[in-house]
Formats: sequence, structure tokens, C-alpha cells
Amino acid sequence: RSQDDGNGRNPEQRNHGDRNEDAQPCGANMPETSALSGVEWNAKKDDALNVHEELSNKNGDYGIRNLHFTRGNMNLSLKKLDKRDGITATPNKLDTWIVPNVPDHLRNADQRDPELIRHIREFWIIPPFKDPISLQRHNNSFPVPGRDFSQSGQPTVVNKLLSNKTKGFYVECGAGDGEIHSNSLLFELYHHWDGILIEANPTYFKTILQKKRRAFMLNACLSPTRKATTLNFTQYGIAGGLTDLIPNEQREFFGYKRKPIEIQCFPLYSILSALKIKKVDYLSLDIEGPEVEVLQNIPLNEIIIDVLSVEKRIMNNPNGTAKKIDDIIRVLKPYGYHMERIVQMDVIVSRLPTN
Repeated sequence: RSQDDGNGRNPEQRNHGDRNEDAQPCGANMPETSALSGVEWNAKKDDALNVHEELSNKNGDYGIRNLHFTRGNMNLSLKKLDKRDGITATPNKLDTWIVPNVPDHLRNADQRDPELIRHIREFWIIPPFKDPISLQRHNNSFPVPGRDFSQSGQPTVVNKLLSNKTKGFYVECGAGDGEIHSNSLLFELYHHWDGILIEANPTYFKTILQKKRRAFMLNACLSPTRKATTLNFTQYGIAGGLTDLIPNEQREFFGYKRKPIEIQCFPLYSILSALKIKKVDYLSLDIEGPEVEVLQNIPLNEIIIDVLSVEKRIMNNPNGTAKKIDDIIRVLKPYGYHMERIVQMDVIVSRLPTN
């Protein structure tokens, strides 16, 4: 995991094969000026949507997802967005993310609801940075043979299955801090892929913003149903997850003590629809428990995913782990998937032809 060496190895945002060229990425009409910079506002989560509406009426197409606040005086600083280039960082650090409100009538909306999809696109998804990537734990020397940044080597296996494909599209659910144990950095840095990083933990998401990844970013959890919902989330580093869906064995092992927080959850179908994406080359699904529930609610006859790595481990429960592997295959097999191999805590599945 290393920084951009200035030789162009970190790609600008590109169009992907199945992306609608006419689609307007969120914030595409953002004016270049930052006319509201310095305006003070006592930010409250419950006020987010109203503030967006007020700014839109006076200043054009500003989305609340583009409002970031400096430490101390909470000055409002709007970032310039460009249709092709994504976010340009300003001197103010992107270290605070104000979570948008979901209107009452969309709180339990179906994953196909066009208004829900529009809401996710306009208020929740942050476009890729165009600034040099800013990793914190790796130096500037890359590529490094054998380094794939992950916890267990999943990207290396996936890369081989996809024959070193370039300019693909990934989805990393449970993206962590965007660097440590990343299953997507290999593809972003070395193979010029686009993608989306989905992370529910707000602390980790703040760190992702600071890394300036060349990916779309979303601070939400994946819904275990076909509807949008809010669920309790327990923060515990990379072992955090949806409170009621963390396996009991994992709960006992870690002894979670922090009070859960409420997190917005969206179906993966809705998120991909917001991006106009119908083909995913690689899905990394590591969300500490409800992987099977998420998978069984993706319409895989409409969203094509070539390769998946799915967390299969249930801590200190070999029988439970074996059953989870069976459940993963049971859900995916009707769509032409087969198991490629097991890599420590994950099972890797694909719909690619077998040799």
C-alpha cells in the first residue's frame, strides 16, 4: 500500500464499460466557486436535509454530501466537483462527514424505488478524488512484487482469476480505513480500476476521506433486506458490525462493550443503480456476519458480478463456518457461480468458465 509516485500509476476516474455515459455523477453541476466558504452553521445531523434545500435554492446544485467542516469553528467549506475529475481537496481537511438525512417516506423504501436511488446518488455517494492518493502506512515505492495490501491474499487470487484485467470495477464492502487489509488497492493502484468503497463505521470513513482514494465512497451499511433501513452498529475496529447480526461466538470472543450507534443501510442493488453500474468485476464482502443475507437480496440476474470474496468464518465455530460456506454456495449456485478456493477467512466464488 503505497503513495502515488508521480508517474501516473494512479489513474484518473474512467468510464466503465457498463456505466451510462450520460449519467450525471453526484455533484456534477457543482459551481467552481466556493461562495459559501466561511459561513458559520451549527451543524446538527437532523438539520442536514433542510440545509441542503436552503443552499440549493440560493446557490444551485449543492449536495449535503459535499459539506465538510473544519475543526473548531465548524466553518462551512464547499468542495469543487467536476464530472470527470471528482473532488479537488481544499486546504481544509476532509476530516468530518455530515451524514445526510433520509426522508421519512424513503426510510423503508424498496431497493428499486427510483426516488431512493436518486437520493443515494445525490446525497450519499462521494465521487473519487483527483488529487494524489495519500496513504499513511506505506511508502512511495510501488509496485512491490507480492504486495497486494490485503489481510489474506484475496486480491492476488482474484487478479489471477481475472487474468490481470485492467480498467475493471470493484465494490469493497467493509472497506475499513481504506488502506490496511484493503482488498481493492491492488486493482486501483496497479490495474487502473474504478470502484466504490462502502464503510459503515464513521471513524473509518473519515480516514478513507483523508486517503484520497480514486474511488466512489459511501458511509453506510449494506442492508440485509431488499429495503433501506436503519440498524444498530457496534464499533470495534475491523471487527465492528451490525449489532444484532454479529455472530454470538464473535461477540463473546471480543466482548463488545461500546454502545451501538444507529447507521443508515442501503441495498447493494440501490447503490449500484445510483452509479449506473450493472457489471462488477470483483465484489469484496466482509461485513462481520450478514454476508449471506446481503447476497440473497442482490438480483444477480440483473447485476453481473464476476468474482466475489466473501467472509465465511464464524469465530470458534467450525461447524457454523462450514454451514456458512454451504449457504453462500447455495445462494450463488443458481446464477452459475462455483467455489474457486478458500483463502483463510474468505471463500472466493466466481462465474468464470472453469479451465
